Amino acid sequence: MSVWVGCIVGLLWAVTAQAQSSEPPAQPQSQSAQSQPRAVAHAGSGEVGLAGEFPDRYRGLDLEEGGQVPALYFAAQTVPAKGAIVLLSDAGQGAASEFAQGLGRRLSDSGWAVVSLGLETPASGLERLLEEPGKAPGGADPAKSGKESVMIDVMKGKSPDDAVAAYRTRVLQALTAALTFASDEGYSRPVLVGVGYGAGHVLEQAVAQPGTSALVWVAPDFYPADASVLPETLSGVAGLSVLELSPAERMDEARVRSVSVRKSGFPGYSLQPVAMASPPGEVSAHAVANRILAWLAKQIP
Repeated sequence: MSVWVGCIVGLLWAVTAQAQSSEPPAQPQSQSAQSQPRAVAHAGSGEVGLAGEFPDRYRGLDLEEGGQVPALYFAAQTVPAKGAIVLLSDAGQGAASEFAQGLGRRLSDSGWAVVSLGLETPASGLERLLEEPGKAPGGADPAKSGKESVMIDVMKGKSPDDAVAAYRTRVLQALTAALTFASDEGYSRPVLVGVGYGAGHVLEQAVAQPGTSALVWVAPDFYPADASVLPETLSGVAGLSVLELSPAERMDEARVRSVSVRKSGFPGYSLQPVAMASPPGEVSAHAVANRILAWLAKQIP
């Protein structure tokens, strides 16, 4: 009887040992979590993950009404530094777009500190309002045409005018935060550079906060309400110089804009063609940076 019991115990021990040897070794929970890829998103001015991706360049800029806006800071690489540039990307392009990074590195290597901001993409309904001919910021709207019902989801209880104003205000607050940061770094009159639809916003900032001496527009786009009053807006900013850099395929449109600005009597406008992709990427950044540097050398010796 004892022989049978011994055989059965031995058999059970062998089966248990085989089952244990076939199981993979358990990993600590922390190691498993570390193996998961980190999600990084770049969505206009609401970039997620920039702090982890660019720990040396990332800055969380404080807004006047609370909260922060993400930015990348490219410190000037010469002593003394030549000045500071606040760069606002095109709608939907973040502070860390390929073009913004390429431009920031090239300008910082040449002695300019750069604060790079993304530009939030307006919601589809809000974008339709911005694309309509109508009132410029602070003007009178000639026709509303009953768009309120279309915009109910976007407005969240706001009128179309209020929604447009709120969007513009958010962008201006981000630019103000970048200018404040540049001031804290010791730069009193930073240059504003706007790409695409960012061009209109940097001009609005120059109007709202006097003291800006130089604007640069890179392949600019203007909403109809802004374009219709562009010459008058520029003429109202004393001591301002503007450089427009336009790709070759858009030079006809740029020349029309140039003529209207010059006819208004605004003396500080310069238009230059430059080879760049649409939208501009890292390859275009070098050519654009060279044009900006050459122009600034004359404007701010």
